[in-house]
Amino acid sequence: MFPLRPLTKDRPMVKDWEHCATTETATIHAWWMATPTANIGLACGPSNLYVVDCDVLKPGEPMPAGHPAGRVESGLQVLRALAARRGDLIAATYAVTTASGGWHLYYTKPAGAALRTAGKLGFKLDTRGHGGYVVGPGSVLPRGGTSSTTTAPPPRCPAGYTRPSLQCSHRPAQRCPSRPVCG
Repeated sequence: MFPLRPLTKDRPMVKDWEHCATTETATIHAWWMATPTANIGLACGPSNLYVVDCDVLKPGEPMPAGHPAGRVESGLQVLRALAARRGDLIAATYAVTTASGGWHLYYTKPAGAALRTAGKLGFKLDTRGHGGYVVGPGSVLPRGGTSSTTTAPPPRCPAGYTRPSLQCSHRPAQRCPSRPVCG
């Protein structure tokens, strides 16, 4: 994890956040003692996470013409339609509600895969992996907060939630050489 500026989701407080993200208690304590209202950034690559980001339709936002799932209000509906087309259900996992009313569905990346943040799985449905992060539960944004709705650990990501174009050769994050540089 790493700190994000208070009330934001896209302003890391550390340079090179992907390499400086940590689980070291002393570093985390120092970061949040310096800025107690900082939001929580979870670096997906170093955490071995692949997060499916299910956004919601914004007020007045148009639907793509002829969408195969018909009228949808969220990426979660699109994910359900994709799962139904494959003849399965959405894999149960650790889930976090977002401030905008969407969902982050957490999975561990498949063995040997280096999945990166890229592309869309469908309308209002994208992913976070290497090179990306999500705002962690407990963070507060102007439109509301994030909160987890489950306590189960994330299972391995189902193959249907990835595409070959989402694969990359990104090396796993290296340990940050010097914590003071990260601040």
